[in-house]
Amino acid sequence: MKEINRFNINSLDEIISNSGIEPLDTKDDPQLIIEDKEFLHTLASYIDKLAKNEREVITLYYYEELNYKEIGSILKLSESRISQIHSKAIKKIKSKLINYEF
Repeated sequence: MKEINRFNINSLDEIISNSGIEPLDTKDDPQLIIEDKEFLHTLASYIDKLAKNEREVITLYYYEELNYKEIGSILKLSESRISQIHSKAIKKIKSKLINYEF
């Protein structure tokens, strides 16, 4: 149990919300539209640079909105392993976003 409690699981939603970016109504501000697009492009490039299994887990979890059990059955891995892969990918993305200027 001690080992399990050491894991810090974060989601991309949490990382983005803690980054200081607040959802804005950007339809009236072209600058904000461009900044949002640049951020999403940067985030996508970070995801593209992940290892294949990490990229698959992130894609299935955030874009296909599947849970760990469903992802595990697709990738033929346990829910626990999917959780580990997800956590590792999020840590990699988070480390890159820390250096990103918002």
